[in-house]
Amino acid sequence: MTPCALIRESVGRDTANWSRALTFRERHTNLRPSGRRALEVGDGGTYGNLSLWHAVALQRAAVRNMWALRADGELWFAEGMRGSRLHEALRNHFGRGRRGWRYLSLSQLDPLLSPFEGFDVAEFGFLGLCGRSEKQRRALGVVDRVVCERFVPELSRYLLTCGARKGPAP
Repeated sequence: MTPCALIRESVGRDTANWSRALTFRERHTNLRPSGRRALEVGDGGTYGNLSLWHAVALQRAAVRNMWALRADGELWFAEGMRGSRLHEALRNHFGRGRRGWRYLSLSQLDPLLSPFEGFDVAEFGFLGLCGRSEKQRRALGVVDRVVCERFVPELSRYLLTCGARKGPAP
C-alpha cells in the first residue's frame, strides 16, 4: 500500500489536515520506531472519539480509563476542535454538531490530561472543513497550511492533535 493510500485509508476525509496529526506524532514521540505497540480505543476513528462524550466529566473519565498505558507510554489522539464561530455554525447546521457532538477547546486540555506527566499539542485547519468533496478539502488544506495558519490564531482552528506522556514507574 502506498503512503498516500495508507493515509486515505487511515484518516478517511480531509486528509490534507487530519494526516498532519501523523506527522506531528512522528516528530514528537519518544518511542522507538521498532517495538511500538498500540491499542486503538475507538473503531477506526468513525465513532470512537472524545467528541461523543458530551460532558467534560465523561471525557475526563474516558481519558483516565486509558491510564492502562505502561510506564513511559504515550497516548496519542486527533480530535475535532471547537474552532471559530464559523466552524461551530457549520457543524451545528450540516455536521455532527447537530447530533450533539461536543468539540474540545484548548482550555480543556490541561484538566483533561492532568493524570499525564506532560503533553504536546498542535492545531490545524481553518478552511478545509468547508470543502464539499475530498478534492476541495485537499485544496483548502493546502491553503490552510500555506496561508491561513500564518494568520489564524490556534483557538480558531478546527483540528487538534495531542500526545500525552505517562511518567516512569514509581
